[in-house]
Amino acid sequence: MNHDNLNLATFTRQLKMIYFAVTGAPVMLAIVLTLTFSQPEKNATDDMSLFIFGGVALFFSLTTFALSVIFPPMILKSQIKPGMPLPAKLSVYRTYFILKLAISEASCTIYLIFFIPTENILFITGFFAFALIIFFILKPPTEDKIIQTLSLSPEEVSQIS
Repeated sequence: MNHDNLNLATFTRQLKMIYFAVTGAPVMLAIVLTLTFSQPEKNATDDMSLFIFGGVALFFSLTTFALSVIFPPMILKSQIKPGMPLPAKLSVYRTYFILKLAISEASCTIYLIFFIPTENILFITGFFAFALIIFFILKPPTEDKIIQTLSLSPEEVSQIS
């Protein structure tokens, strides 16, 4: 990123490209798996192993989702120092944003991986489809979110507008 000519719109557009690249894979995988296994069937997987797979998948998904909510903001707060130049703040925000997306995507992918051995549609519709895909759709980067998250001063906003 050229630091001499900072532009918030360009920075946000770059983050949106990263956002769509990272979130597209689990969303597409969910769509393919849903279409492939559209009929819930009773297969060779018994109820106990289904319960175990479901519990483990739910545990990993919720853990990674919680990490995406807790861990990246801690890193953001620890890396941004008072008096830090604006380009450095934007670089830290980019790292924060990518880390948050990567951890969230891991939770989606783990859930889908646990779906494959059971071939039970409940693994997608139960938690993943209604929570994580909606979460991804509602979390694209915006200029307002960047300004609010970084607590930019009016002078800094005028530098990048």
